[in-house]
Amino acid sequence: MLGEAHGGVTPRLKKMAEMLQPAGLKPEISADILSWLQFHYVEYLGATGAILKAGSAKSFAASTALVRQAILATREGLAICQARGVPMKAAPFNLKMYSLPLALLVWIGKKQYQAANIQSFFDENIRNGLEEVADQYQNVVQEGLRLGVPMPALTALKIEYRY
Repeated sequence: MLGEAHGGVTPRLKKMAEMLQPAGLKPEISADILSWLQFHYVEYLGATGAILKAGSAKSFAASTALVRQAILATREGLAICQARGVPMKAAPFNLKMYSLPLALLVWIGKKQYQAANIQSFFDENIRNGLEEVADQYQNVVQEGLRLGVPMPALTALKIEYRY
């Protein structure tokens, strides 16, 4: 997903998209990248927090309880986005996906998180970016508190970085 902060489709953005295509990537240009990033941000935090609890992405993928918690935490993060007034059209797939019945989402999540490339992605990002993830988590939780959004699953994740 590519976009400009101001929402325009610039020649620079088009050139970036064209440069990615020969590598087999299929970039999409968003007219509201900032809203899309907010949704993506909270989706990442739910899974990351549960992976930290499990000890690895592989252990997380094997745990129905932790996948469930990650999905509930993500739903709470999406509710924070909604309370902030983030336009829902920025991530229609995300919203439809997370409105499915919880049991179905857990089944889908367990299948998705069992993929080696997904596990590698999360483990690598945690290994090299936990400080940033912990800061992001604190920002989202503080925003949820400010807006009065209930977030028991998200706050139970307690993502921390110890120096």
